Amino acid sequence: SGGTGDVLGGLIGALLAQHLPPFEAALAGVYLHGLAADTLVAQGDGPAGLTAGELAPMVRRLLNRRFYSRNQTAT
Repeated sequence: SGGTGDVLGGLIGALLAQHLPPFEAALAGVYLHGLAADTLVAQGDGPAGLTAGELAPMVRRLLNRRFYSRNQTAT
């Protein structure tokens, strides 16, 4: 739907701003974008009618779960 490409572009841009090399930023952005959509569909939100406004918060949740989980131990 409209705006989902903007979410993807913004995600890749954010990863580039964090100094990921361009190829890796593109791969990670596409992966996270798709994972967010798949997660929303698995929860019953789509695929029909899935919006950009739903994708961005799901990407944030996925990143927070992976990198900022309270269950991770400090090394």
